[in-house]
Amino acid sequence: MKLKGFKKVKEIITASEKGTVAQGKILGKKLKPGDIVGFSGNLGAGKTRFIKGISSVLGIPQKNIESPTFTIVREHKGKRLMIYHMDFYRLKTYKELEKIGYRDHYLADSSAIVLIEWIDRVRKCVKDANVMVVMSHKGENKRKIKIYRKV
Repeated sequence: MKLKGFKKVKEIITASEKGTVAQGKILGKKLKPGDIVGFSGNLGAGKTRFIKGISSVLGIPQKNIESPTFTIVREHKGKRLMIYHMDFYRLKTYKELEKIGYRDHYLADSSAIVLIEWIDRVRKCVKDANVMVVMSHKGENKRKIKIYRKV
């Protein structure tokens, strides 16, 4: 996946689910209100695990984080802000997002953090992210994680 307008800032290989969650925690500590993080990677690449790490440092128990594949979005109230966890896997068009208030409600909430799995399914939305996390399998439990920031 080519990311125009983004610069790679980190590349990591994790050797376990715990390692993937730990890397999510590291990124989660750096996020601030208004950040929009897009996630790309094959099924089972670890996107939701990584998001569990991010969410846990923002005050949401990991057990409460599930991929919103069928609901498109889950809203979580953290210790100090809202987290909107979205999943575009089942979407076909951008119009479907507009119906749920993607831009007018979720992206407009500058006091929240938005985490979007499968953002590349609706390619037009990649430009909305200021952080991109691209994940891939590298063996049974290993994952390659590349983190990009918008320039």
